Amino acid sequence: MNLLQFGWRAITDRRPYIKDIVGDIAGMSRLHVELFIAEALVEKARLKRKAILSLVAFFLLFIATIFFLGAVMVSAWDTPYRMHVLFGIPLLLAIAGGAALAMAANKKTDAPPFSRSATELKKDVDWLMELL
Repeated sequence: MNLLQFGWRAITDRRPYIKDIVGDIAGMSRLHVELFIAEALVEKARLKRKAILSLVAFFLLFIATIFFLGAVMVSAWDTPYRMHVLFGIPLLLAIAGGAALAMAANKKTDAPPFSRSATELKKDVDWLMELL
């Protein structure tokens, strides 16, 4: 048996093994695409729900603030403190708004979008590196 025949035999003997690896890679790729699509749909629904709830909350709080400020200003109009009320309320609202923005900026969010896909891809890369 010459070297060429030995090399061909080594390749043909490993063909089922290579075929299995390629099949596994194709299967993993399909699963990752499906996982990515599922996570994208979940993320889209979450962001849509969060946006709608935020708009509703903003609108209701805005209306409540307007009515409350009107009531406070009307009740303080005949007193000597009306100027303090007229300038103090917007100042307090600005401080409260700044505090709310600071708390929103520091709030930890859920896991980043598509983190499951990234984790699964890392596992698959590690598995392929072990195999090769």
